[in-house]
Amino acid sequence: IVQFNEPSYPFIHSPNNLFEILYSKSDHEQRIALKESILKKVGRKDHNPIPLVAITRQSMRFEDERLLIAAFELNNDTSRWLAAVDVLHATQREMAHTLCQWLMRRTKDEFWKNKIMDRFWSLFPDDPNSTVHALHLLATQPEEKYLRFLREKDVSMEIIVDALKDSKHPRSKNLLIDFYINNHWYEEATEMLNEGLTLEILKSYTQKLWPHQATWLDEAYKKIFNSYLEQHMGPAPAIKIQNTLAYLHMVKAHTLAENLQKWIKKTFQDHTSLTERLG
Repeated sequence: IVQFNEPSYPFIHSPNNLFEILYSKSDHEQRIALKESILKKVGRKDHNPIPLVAITRQSMRFEDERLLIAAFELNNDTSRWLAAVDVLHATQREMAHTLCQWLMRRTKDEFWKNKIMDRFWSLFPDDPNSTVHALHLLATQPEEKYLRFLREKDVSMEIIVDALKDSKHPRSKNLLIDFYINNHWYEEATEMLNEGLTLEILKSYTQKLWPHQATWLDEAYKKIFNSYLEQHMGPAPAIKIQNTLAYLHMVKAHTLAENLQKWIKKTFQDHTSLTERLG
């Protein structure tokens, strides 16, 4: 115990480090001294998660939550606690599971609470709480991985759509549009695309929507071309239109490109540089 209490004594990276051996064999007074010593080691600004692992094990074995709380108050570096979860998960999944849930309750910062939820979801995908966490994470930090997971768990499309609609994250709109398209809800997808549609956005979705939404694509391109060519003359817009038509051929939307080319020639005969380029 005297040796362990020395400030310079290292914390051994081992499943059976000295603290855990001593703690289980010490009397009440000795445990108090050991707690004080390990809490000092926990307070050090390093990234070693082993002291936190040891504290977690002893706290749970002896049902001493105060030790865990004291450690968390001294060092609430969540990344270090998540590293402790990973170490525990390798050999003691149940403790890792309990620690993750405990950290979620104790952590106030929303960013780190989401990080803990994500770790819980990834380590314990079959836990019923993981579905709840995935729905929350889909709304707060939308990613394709949560969406795929929820579909694999047979969560209804309506619930997923509601989560994405409630999200204030800028990425949620694109994710929802892709979700609609992947599930053949084309009308819902195009309705969302109509809001703030630009040529670049339209091009990015053309391959996904062709040929299922041929009419909508034709009308959307015509509307954008019409607005653009009414405001621009000369070679620059001509090159942009020509490049767009070439892109449509590249993604095998040949019919769409040909119809648009015919429409442009007929509608914009006064754009000589454009009609010359289109031949």
